[in-house]
Parts: sequence; structure tokens; C-alpha cells
Amino acid sequence: MPSLWPYIDQANLYNKWDFSRHFYLSPNTVESSLSSPIATAVPLYYCPSNPGAKYWTGDVYWRAKMNYPVNFAAAASDSALQVDSNAPFGFNNGTTAQPYSANFSGFTDGVSNTMLMSEIITSSSTGEYDGRGDVLNDDLKFFSFGYSTRNTPNSTAVDRTVACPATGSSIPNAPCSTTGPYSSAARSYHTGGVQVLMADGAVRFVSNNIALVTWQSLGTMGGGEVVGEF
Repeated sequence: MPSLWPYIDQANLYNKWDFSRHFYLSPNTVESSLSSPIATAVPLYYCPSNPGAKYWTGDVYWRAKMNYPVNFAAAASDSALQVDSNAPFGFNNGTTAQPYSANFSGFTDGVSNTMLMSEIITSSSTGEYDGRGDVLNDDLKFFSFGYSTRNTPNSTAVDRTVACPATGSSIPNAPCSTTGPYSSAARSYHTGGVQVLMADGAVRFVSNNIALVTWQSLGTMGGGEVVGEF
């Protein structure tokens, strides 16, 4: 996200950011404070239909949450570092700790047939230990800045996250667990589906009733699938 700030009228935040340091170190973070680049609530981060918390205060590294994670495709593993190598975002070859994003030559399925981003719902409390929406956290084990196409939009299947409330999440119909394969479904408060950003720049509304095979095909950039109407 800091790399995108100059393109969304946030040059002031970009100029304060130190790319040589982790998100939780100064000057990127001011502990237990909202007066830092990573804790600045940029309006573009939030879906107007989502009433959830705009911040994470579950530890001393307070930071803004966000409703728009990137596409990690359908892979799910007991290792938080394994992501489908056909996803446009993830980790090198799906298994190592170096993040990557694809260039356009990798979209052999076509940019109009591949998702870049979708939506996710955040918990109602800033202090709730629920990592979904913690998109600005670059700690790879949190698996929080991507969504998985393992399940269809607004699925009631259990998500696997590192940060999961012990007594149940305040996110409706979205249980989470700290065991099982890492996976976090796209979710929204929109009636009947979610908004997705395609690699060609188009924004599409995708129904909760989309066939799982189609949804997963839209998640890959080089899977060779045929995607029909959706």
C-alpha cells in the first residue's frame, strides 16, 4: 500500500514512509497512537457499506484497516506462506517469504478474466483480535492482505487466520479458526455479492451464487481456464 500512496493523492504519507524498515518500526508506526503513516485512515481504504472498525488496536502497532485485499487465488495450506503460484499476488513460487506481484505478461488468461482485488468485512471493534482487514500488516504469517477463492463470496465456511478471537468474531456469518488451511473468503455487506477489481481496471459485481469453478478461474492469471459469463 505505501507504494500506491503517490497515486491516490497521499504523497505526504509516502514521503514519511521508510521503505527500509518494517511497518511496525518508527517512523512508519508510532506505538499506541494514530499519528503515524500506517495509522492514517485514508477514505479510499473503506467501503461505505461496511460499518466495521477502521483501525487495528489489538497490539501496540496501531494501524488502519482496509476493506480491499488482493487476490491470493484458491491455494490453502497449513503454511501461511503458501499461495497459489497462478495468483497475481502472493509469495515467490507460492512458498517463500518474499512477496511478489505479477507483471502483465503473466496474465495469460487475459486481464479481463483475472481478479486483482475484492472486498472483506472487518470486525466491529478496533481491539478485537481478528486479522481480517488488517491489510497494511506486512507480517506474512498473518495472511491478512489477501483473500482466497477457495470458497465463493460471502461464504459461511470457516476462515483460517493467525489473528482470530477466542470467543468468536463479530463479523456476521464469518467464523474463523487458528487451525486448518489458511484461507479468507471475499465478503461484503452488499446484498447478493461482492465488488471485484479486474486486472483490466474494470469493477464488476459478482454474485454469491457464482459457480465455484468460475470464481476460482477468475482467481488465476495463468490457469488456462475458459471463463464464461459471470
